[in-house]
Amino acid sequence: MTRVNSMEGENIGFYVMAAPALRGLSDEFHLTLGKDEARAALYRYGRRCGTSLMETLGIHCETNAEVLDNIPLLISESGLGYGKAGEGVKGLVVSLSESLEASSLEDSHVKGCFFTAGYLAGLVSGTSTRRFECIERKCITKGSNKCIFLLYPTDKGWEAYAPKKVREDIATALEGEIKEEEAGKADEKKAEPSPPKPKKDITPSPGPTPSEEEESISLECGSMYLLKEDRPEKSYDLFLECLGEGEKGLCITREFPKKVRAKHPMGGTKIIWLSTTDDKEALDPTKLSALFFETQVFLKENPYSTVLLSGMEFLVTHNSFLSVLKFIQLLSEQASIYDAIFLMPINPGAFDKKELINLEREMMAFPGQ
Repeated sequence: MTRVNSMEGENIGFYVMAAPALRGLSDEFHLTLGKDEARAALYRYGRRCGTSLMETLGIHCETNAEVLDNIPLLISESGLGYGKAGEGVKGLVVSLSESLEASSLEDSHVKGCFFTAGYLAGLVSGTSTRRFECIERKCITKGSNKCIFLLYPTDKGWEAYAPKKVREDIATALEGEIKEEEAGKADEKKAEPSPPKPKKDITPSPGPTPSEEEESISLECGSMYLLKEDRPEKSYDLFLECLGEGEKGLCITREFPKKVRAKHPMGGTKIIWLSTTDDKEALDPTKLSALFFETQVFLKENPYSTVLLSGMEFLVTHNSFLSVLKFIQLLSEQASIYDAIFLMPINPGAFDKKELINLEREMMAFPGQ
């Protein structure tokens, strides 16, 4: 191994990304780019980081053995994880018993260490004369006890090893371990069937005339409900009904919090005001990633809670329909993870037919609508 460029006398700064920062980057990419583009962006960014580090350090390895000797140390010093590296059937195999990225995604809908895969590709390519790509074959976020990556060269003579072929190669190399793990999961599924989702039974406020009788309604925890109404009056009533048992709730609204509390007594229920006003309860409606983070933190601290999001049209006005739809998809994952109930009122007249179809696809119709 040789060091091409000496760093002696140079003042070079380094920054090791903290787990929350890596998680925030993942959430931001998924919110703004969508699933596939976000994962590709995380991989490319990780690759750039790994390549740049090797260029800065000036490390060059002549053989695979030298590369393998350096990978565990470089990963460990970067703070991304701990593990070992070895030579596989068609490439280099890196096994991490601990992964910073996986731990940061513990309660996330994202399954996979895409930044780390890119980082490994950058590290190995930066130390070698050949270009390497990396795929993650097993991941802690998917229930494995370790993250396993395959690094394969893509220079001349290796073009045949497209992702599908690479997956076959590593499946062969790890066949025994994979079969054992999958068999264990299958037995576990047979022995422990998934329990039914809990429900909340609520009785809406009576209608304007005595003849209108309201029956009890069961709302399934872990679900998002779409309510179509010109003004979110019924939605607020339902929200208060859900809080009637002393349960926690989060109200996201474009209305002034003081006005909301005066009209809908909800005690100390947390309110997020969609506004650019300088107020402790205000949050800029253009910052969907910040709104997602605030909601996620609340759900993590208060599982089985109820969230009212009143102001969908307002969010679309300040962003775009596609961005808000991606935002809703991420919230839906959080609802499932924390068994929360989301009440999402909209004015149907504010959306075109295609937009309504997309919203209806992402959420459950409220009973009776």
